[in-house]
Amino acid sequence: VKRFQVQESEDTDTWINRKLPKTVLEQVGAELVAECFSSAFLPNVLAIICMRTEVIFVYLSIASDHVKAIRNKEEIGNQKACIHYTETFDIMKREDRKQINELLFWLGCVQKGNLHRYYLKQ
Repeated sequence: VKRFQVQESEDTDTWINRKLPKTVLEQVGAELVAECFSSAFLPNVLAIICMRTEVIFVYLSIASDHVKAIRNKEEIGNQKACIHYTETFDIMKREDRKQINELLFWLGCVQKGNLHRYYLKQ
C-alpha cells in the first residue's frame, strides 16, 4: 500500500478539527477516496458521519483524472481533492430533522435510481 502525505489547509483550527480527532478525519478521508470508484456521484462522494444522535454530511470533490491516477497507481502530482463538511445536525431535535429530511429523501431517490420519477414529478 502506497501512502501519501495529506496536505493540510493553512487554517487547521477549524470547527471540524475541534469536533473530531485528526485520526477520525484521516479515516473519513481514506474511506471517501475508497468509495469514489463506485459512488453514485462518480467521481465525487457523499457520505454521513454519525456520532450517536449527531450527523455531519461530508462531500468529497475530486477530479476524474485524480481518480484515474489513484486507480492506476500513478503519480498524483499536484492534484488535490477537497472534503466539504456541513454543520452538525442532531436527529433528536425536530428543527434539525426538518433541515435534513428533504436531503435524506433525495438521497434515497438517487440510491434507488428513480430520482426523476419520485422527486421531480410535477
